[in-house]
Amino acid sequence: MVTKTFMSQARRTRFLVEYEVTDEGAVRRDGNVLEHRIRAGRNYVKMAKFMRVDELVLNAFRPNPAPFFYTCVDHLNRVLTDDRLCNLRWSNATLRKFNMTATPGVRTYPGSDKMRYMARLCFRGKDYCMGTFDTFAEARTEYMRRRDLLIKEYVVEATGMEPHTSLVPTILLTL
Repeated sequence: MVTKTFMSQARRTRFLVEYEVTDEGAVRRDGNVLEHRIRAGRNYVKMAKFMRVDELVLNAFRPNPAPFFYTCVDHLNRVLTDDRLCNLRWSNATLRKFNMTATPGVRTYPGSDKMRYMARLCFRGKDYCMGTFDTFAEARTEYMRRRDLLIKEYVVEATGMEPHTSLVPTILLTL
């Protein structure tokens, strides 16, 4: 377990709040562990005001590389109360939608003789159909490949930086 001491200034306040945060999501202030309260399905702690635990953990261990682009926190396992560092990444609303369900983009498609699987993706207002496949694994692989390429192009175009590896885990960086 790693602990960092961090100073934070709330957005509309004039004073700094000093706290310690661990990579497991525990927040301490003045040596006391702060109680987590669940509000709107997420963990909050009471400091000068209620602050989200996931944002505190990410700000302490991985400062936001592009605050104008990465505007929210995404939980990799889709459990909003799991505030471990290994489960968090910076994201934005467009990229976060790819982590909403376990099998996005692949649907069953009735073929003439057997059931097939269709890979389909809607990204930034455009609909991409990758075709139909005999197995779910083939359709999922094609969906992931196309999705990763689109995410990489989008992030590079918007920020001029390569995307963080947690955003595009399956793409080869040699492309």
